[in-house]
Amino acid sequence: MSQTDQPDRGVPPAEGERWLTRGVWGVGGASLFSDAGHELATSLLPTFLTSTLHAGPGALGAIEGASDALMGVSKLAGGPLSNDPARRGRLASGGDVGTALLEMTDRAEELSGRLREATLPLVLCHADLH
Repeated sequence: MSQTDQPDRGVPPAEGERWLTRGVWGVGGASLFSDAGHELATSLLPTFLTSTLHAGPGALGAIEGASDALMGVSKLAGGPLSNDPARRGRLASGGDVGTALLEMTDRAEELSGRLREATLPLVLCHADLH
């Protein structure tokens, strides 16, 4: 195992060694775009609730309260798990894989809805012909 393959132990990089590698740029960019997507949805939620769903401020308060409660529980459970350096990498990878799987199922659901919308007129047209 070379020195660059070893996990980070909090030791600063040796002189002349680059810490800003392509991997760091890739993870940083993915995190930036992921966070931007999540924050965009969060910033549009109040407008969607009030203008589209005609919900009152209590609905937004209930959603925000549930969100804060779940965030607190996840921090409470995740703190001790991430404190162990041996599990830290697996925990981070598992979170990234879980997020990717949820995004894939969301996209698959969206695609199946679009396919239903596209094929429904064909089915109705075929039924009218017989």
